[in-house]
Amino acid sequence: LDILAKANPGDITPDNAAKIKASSISGMKEVMRLSGAIKQVDDRVITIAKEMMPQILAADADAKAKTDTRLFYATMFLGSTDTAVSVAAFRDVLTDSPDSVDGLAGLGLSLTNAGFINFQNGTDSNNKALADQGKAELQEAANVLQRFVTVAPDGHKFKVEVSEALAG
Repeated sequence: LDILAKANPGDITPDNAAKIKASSISGMKEVMRLSGAIKQVDDRVITIAKEMMPQILAADADAKAKTDTRLFYATMFLGSTDTAVSVAAFRDVLTDSPDSVDGLAGLGLSLTNAGFINFQNGTDSNNKALADQGKAELQEAANVLQRFVTVAPDGHKFKVEVSEALAG
């Protein structure tokens, strides 16, 4: 999209500009989807995705497309160390679609990661507030994952594991 912003007037026709923008948005959505699927995300992809999200969401034609985009974006962060963005992104998915099975699973996993990290860091540094935050995140993760178990269809790839973890 930088090409469009830096082009001299008359160098790019409105039709070509629309095609370039649509192609860029489509390409970024696919990169986010694939990055989340393989759980390997380059920091440059994260930076570009953060910058492009408003434009991508604006281009999505309907609520389902917006939810899918938010889910691709959120899932991408499961492979990163940025648990705060991961949690926030999955909360956005659930704002759009409160019963999203993948959104619930992702939020539960993200909160679990954040909770363990914050609890451990708080314990190691004698920071009670951070350790307590970690405990609260772990409790919220358990609550979210319990909701996931309730909503997820039988046969979902995580349902048995999450059910057993919550029971154990």
